[in-house]
Amino acid sequence: MSLFSSKEVVLFSDVEGSITYDGKPISGATILRTSKWQKENSDSVITENDGSFRMPAITMSHNSLLPSQFVSHQRITVQYQGNDFVIWSMGKINPELDGELGGKKIKFTCELKDEMEPVDVPEGLLVTACKLQQ
Repeated sequence: MSLFSSKEVVLFSDVEGSITYDGKPISGATILRTSKWQKENSDSVITENDGSFRMPAITMSHNSLLPSQFVSHQRITVQYQGNDFVIWSMGKINPELDGELGGKKIKFTCELKDEMEPVDVPEGLLVTACKLQQ
């Protein structure tokens, strides 16, 4: 038996979305996703012609001798026409897959001109400019 226990934690679950500007889908925008817990992780993707994008989960193996509090600081930024639009900011406290929205997949539509607003979620604090899909 090892002194250290190893556990896979999900820093940012799979994300699927579509981005619009003035109600029109935008293609070629860069979606930059970052998560930070113990170290910063990031990835990016380019939107398709219909404004859609998909990103796989960001995971990390965590070895711990002592219990620790998990909080992954998440952010999604859209880079479009020389501007950065923050569309998602969350403190994720559930290390499980889809823990951000209480077990629901992260799927949304986002109009870049919309303001960020707090959203009631089961675990954590989410502020987003996006409309979550059921």
